[in-house]
Amino acid sequence: MIHLLAMSIAETLRTRKLIIPMLAIFIALLVQTSWAEEDAFITLRASDNLIHGYGPRWNVAERVQTFTNPLWMFLLAGTHAIIKNPHLTLILLSILVSTLAMFVVLVYVPQKNFGLLLAFSILALSKAYIDFSTSGLENPASHLLAACFAALYLQSEKPISEGNLFFLSLFAGLAAFNRMDTLLFCLPGLVAMILNQPSKRNILILLAGLSPFILWEIFAMIYYGFPVPNTYYAKLNTGVPLNESLLQGALYFVNSFGWDPITLTIIFSALGLTLISRRRDQILLAFGIVLYLGYILYIGGDFMSGRFFSTPLLMSVILLVHCVEGVTTLEKSIWISLVLFLGLILAPLKSFNNPLESDIITFDNSTDIADERFGYYRFSNLLLFSRSQDFQLYQFAEYGLYLKREKNTTFYDSWHRYGRILRRSRYVYH
Repeated sequence: MIHLLAMSIAETLRTRKLIIPMLAIFIALLVQTSWAEEDAFITLRASDNLIHGYGPRWNVAERVQTFTNPLWMFLLAGTHAIIKNPHLTLILLSILVSTLAMFVVLVYVPQKNFGLLLAFSILALSKAYIDFSTSGLENPASHLLAACFAALYLQSEKPISEGNLFFLSLFAGLAAFNRMDTLLFCLPGLVAMILNQPSKRNILILLAGLSPFILWEIFAMIYYGFPVPNTYYAKLNTGVPLNESLLQGALYFVNSFGWDPITLTIIFSALGLTLISRRRDQILLAFGIVLYLGYILYIGGDFMSGRFFSTPLLMSVILLVHCVEGVTTLEKSIWISLVLFLGLILAPLKSFNNPLESDIITFDNSTDIADERFGYYRFSNLLLFSRSQDFQLYQFAEYGLYLKREKNTTFYDSWHRYGRILRRSRYVYH
């Protein structure tokens, strides 16, 4: 199967000569816009403790799961053990995995040059997608696994073979292992496969594919004493009424429309076209996107503008390209023009803008939602690092190093919490 896959990829690269230049442009764009988010160091600290023999935890004396992305934590641990530098670990791993995700999309989208151009243009011009293709958060792994699941699911013959059922379940299991809520994207498709092909063997195959997530849950129960991260339990007792959480979630959508109009426009366009197409496999994937969007609304969104929309956008792009198969030349021109209009003209905060030269307001006091890349870019961009500047220039890092020299870990933890309170909304941290 691997041999056939390699032959298929080689043939695709030979016939679609735009793929290599697009990947080169994408990598250059990621390098130029690269940054590291503060929250990424929560996971990095756990991975650092792991590779030094203390286990995946925040404090070496306490078995507490403070991170929400176990798979990404293990990937960071492996990369950090090789590279040593934590800053480079976050950015280089993000670029590598994001490039693999883009490769999967470009190789498996239909329609040759038009499909390639449409998919690449949308993803490259989406602020949410570009911003969180680096940042050090787990989004790149979510992008890659979601792309693999969607591409294989749409290309699989129905009824789905046992081999494809296993790999689809494996991609879903790894996605949940990476971040539990991403299982929502795959859930409708997995449930439909079992209901359509009910048998003990298929259930066992499904469980085998989901085994990475299942094994982690067993480990978490034994090691931490809880099946989910401690942040989940903190959210259950916030006292925030449901109507306020839903309102904040709605504001998160509004913020994205204002700062990054191409992202949600493409997501909702793809969902609408999928319903019109009435293709069952596409509708099931669209239902997974709807479930995830509903989840975003329910939890009140996030303080990072666009963070939770990057993976839904990727899934929507795959659906959209399949939906516009067979359109006329005029309709193709309209689609490309719309994407360029939304990405290049309407968006007030373009991903390829240099925040060092921008005077655009990037924190919304009315919603407490921020453009996080704007704040961290000037201290953590890969090009700045290559010019011998260090991430330690950032004020939180400088203060942390001072407290480390003073051996005052209590004050450091207090400062860390105080900084997060100042910069986060009154709503619970997601």
